[in-house]
Amino acid sequence: MMKVRWLILIFLLYSVIFINGERNVFSRSGEDEEIMKSYHFYKLYAAFAFRRRNKSICDNSPSSHHCYQEVEFFERMKNIAEGNCTRLNSKFFQELCRIVKNNCRGSDNSYIEGMCNAFKEKDITKIMMYSNTPAWLAEITSPMDKEEAQFTCFIFYSFIDKKVDECLRYMKEIESSERGIYQGICRILFAPRFSSSDFHDLIKQTLRYYKERHY
Repeated sequence: MMKVRWLILIFLLYSVIFINGERNVFSRSGEDEEIMKSYHFYKLYAAFAFRRRNKSICDNSPSSHHCYQEVEFFERMKNIAEGNCTRLNSKFFQELCRIVKNNCRGSDNSYIEGMCNAFKEKDITKIMMYSNTPAWLAEITSPMDKEEAQFTCFIFYSFIDKKVDECLRYMKEIESSERGIYQGICRILFAPRFSSSDFHDLIKQTLRYYKERHY
């Protein structure tokens, strides 16, 4: 009888430790919150929400609104890269998708044709230029700066290649304090397997990355 009581006590103690440990996975210090907001950790949450097809993951991100928008961005770029044009809600992006499939030929819209060729040539300057035209601004509302243009272009090609190493190679070209975030996105989107535990580990690793370099 005594042995049974000891086993029950050990089990209860283990359960308390395990549950508290699980809670600590989701707890964040004030310093963590500051870093996560400063370095756009919501993009990591968006990538994981996109991969798991579960947008509610965004609710735990530093900025749920931006996270939801980023999920839509990943969906758009994947559909264009794979030629799934009918899955796009915007006529502009449907047309861009269509002529991407047609090697940038056959559009009556010079803006769309120009943007297609800019992506085809990986010409970041031209991508920035065409993002500052009425056709693009009617959809996105703001032009892309250099970093945004690079990230958009490289994510597009990463969805074509679907390989972590290729994505990481692209992201190394971006000179930015966000590089740790971009590298994390590559792993989330294109690793053969990526679990919730992997995601929590990645968040911790990325936090350490920024603490060591900037804090």
